[in-house]
Amino acid sequence: MRPAIEQLEDLVRRYEARRSASGTWELLSDDIKSASLELLVPNDLEKHLILDKNRLTTYELMKQEIELVVYVQRDL
Repeated sequence: MRPAIEQLEDLVRRYEARRSASGTWELLSDDIKSASLELLVPNDLEKHLILDKNRLTTYELMKQEIELVVYVQRDL
């Protein structure tokens, strides 16, 4: 899971490091990054994220939740 998240974050950095045709920097919204993150995870974890959307309101909170769930599942 971690390599996929790192690859996503690298793609976001590369996208945000370039300028648009008008010469402005374009940042991806938290919603787009969060939706992209949801697409990376297995279905059961995606359902968990959807059920906890009220609590996981930012990309960083969602990423931390994924890392926590993966860590806990690995120890089971």
